[in-house]
Amino acid sequence: MAKKVLRFLDQIEMGICVLSILVMLVILTFQVLSRYVLRQSNIWTEELARYLYIWLVFIGTSYAEKEFIHIKIDVLSRVFPKRVRPFAAMIGEIVLIVFSLYMCYISVPYVQGVLNRGQYSQALKISMVFPYAAIPVGFALLAFRAFINIVIKKYIPAEEFADLGDVDPSMLHEMSSPENSSDGEVFP
Repeated sequence: MAKKVLRFLDQIEMGICVLSILVMLVILTFQVLSRYVLRQSNIWTEELARYLYIWLVFIGTSYAEKEFIHIKIDVLSRVFPKRVRPFAAMIGEIVLIVFSLYMCYISVPYVQGVLNRGQYSQALKISMVFPYAAIPVGFALLAFRAFINIVIKKYIPAEEFADLGDVDPSMLHEMSSPENSSDGEVFP
């Protein structure tokens, strides 16, 4: 059951990201063509693209956490000795959870304030809750993904994963070779 829920969440996040990119591509292409061919500018396209990009960033951050491709992973895997790396990665995930939950906590009242003031966007005339809601939603999803990463122990070395995806296995051996490993040395 849990795997189905996670798979559904994966599909929702990926769908939002792909749809956002496609819609941004279409409306920004339309904006460029209308500006230079028709000599007419549409301000709604720029505003919609901006709001879609905001959602793309926050949902994409959660998806990046799921895929474990944040920059923090690379830093932690090179700074600490091999014995300490899983614990350091778990501490990093815990810090990320705390930070994300804090950002949710402080952003929800902000979004409620925007809703109470009845702010609307200039061009689209939509409630400004739409772009601002991406903040608590994105950070809540990020905290959830970080928690799931801790639960499923996804912070173990990459060569132990069953599905490496697009990663070339020879790269893993090259990265884990003694000359590329810091083993406690910050600067090899």
